[in-house]
Amino acid sequence: MEAVNQARIRYKVLEALMDWVEDMFADRNLTISHGDTTIENKPDKGCAQGVVLSPLLWCVVVNDLQEDLQPLSSIKKKLQSMSRQKLKVAVGLLTGHTTPRAHMFKIGLAQWQDCQLCKDEKEDSVHIVWHCPAEVRRRYRTLGCMFLISKDLKNMRVNGLISLVANTGLGIVP
Repeated sequence: MEAVNQARIRYKVLEALMDWVEDMFADRNLTISHGDTTIENKPDKGCAQGVVLSPLLWCVVVNDLQEDLQPLSSIKKKLQSMSRQKLKVAVGLLTGHTTPRAHMFKIGLAQWQDCQLCKDEKEDSVHIVWHCPAEVRRRYRTLGCMFLISKDLKNMRVNGLISLVANTGLGIVP
C-alpha cells in the first residue's frame, strides 16, 4: 500500500481517491483449501486479483520501479561485457547463489553456515563483501573502503567485487 501511496503523491492524485483504493485492499480474506486442510489469512500486500483497478495500480507502481532501477543500466553494460565465468560469479553474488556456507547449508551440502573467515556471522555473499571483519584489508585494497554501505553500490566496480570474493579462498573463482 505504501508504494501505491507514494505513486499517488508523485502523480498528484487526490487523496480522496485513495480512500477507494484503501477500501479495495481492506478486509480482504484469503482461503486456501487442500484436502482436509484449510488456511485462512488476511493479506496485507499485493493487488487483489480480478479487481478492475488492480492492473492500473500495478502499472503505476512498476513505472516508478522502472525509473528507480534506471541507474543500474551501467551495471547491466558491465555484466554484458564479462566472460561467462565472471558473469556466473557476479550473478551468484547478487542473488546469493554462490558457494558460501549459508547457501550450501540451505541446500543441505554443509553442516554449518558460520563464516570460515571470521566465525562471527553466517557466511553469505553480503557478509563477505560488506561486513566480514576478516576481509577489511582486502576490501580496502580492492574497493577503496573497509566496510561498504548501500550508497557505495552505485559506484561499485563489478570486476573489483568479483576480485575481492575470488581472493577470499572460499572457492568462489571467476
